[in-house]
Amino acid sequence: MRNVRMAAKSNPHRLKPSTLEWLERHPKLIERLERLHEIEEDSRSDIGTLDKAEHAAIEQVDRLGKEILGHWLGREEKEAAQQACERKGWRKHSIKNCE
Repeated sequence: MRNVRMAAKSNPHRLKPSTLEWLERHPKLIERLERLHEIEEDSRSDIGTLDKAEHAAIEQVDRLGKEILGHWLGREEKEAAQQACERKGWRKHSIKNCE
């Protein structure tokens, strides 16, 4: 996988540092973006027809969306659990040691 920062240096639209950090934390998202790039660039690949290219692009965007929402949901669940623990009178359950 190539270095995201190096790729951003050659990008005339320059990604924000926070976006670069986000991408570096989520390599699967980079893989999805690279696959979309391949679909767009390689018109003579195994894709072949417009219908196949459309299907491949939609599949990659769908996977990208699911992965992003999965990350979002994980963060939301973690924050909700932390807020619950901070409430007065809340105690975290633990498993008794039976020894």
